[in-house]
Amino acid sequence: MPTFMYLVFGVVILGALVAVIIRMVQRLRSDAAAPQQPRTPAEKQHDARTAVIWVVVLVVLIAVLLAAYALTRLPS
Repeated sequence: MPTFMYLVFGVVILGALVAVIIRMVQRLRSDAAAPQQPRTPAEKQHDARTAVIWVVVLVVLIAVLLAAYALTRLPS
């Protein structure tokens, strides 16, 4: 069972890294094509909300993985 949990952790981490890298490349390409202009307060507020959402997703994901790990460690 520990091998399965290591596999789950590895797949989740690898998936997250791939998603982050793809998103970063897309963002860099779109930023390079668009002229630079100051961010509006609405854009800044949207960025703040997006950051909060990603932090919550990360915390929930870690909690789920830790719960799965703990459940596999319970004595039978």
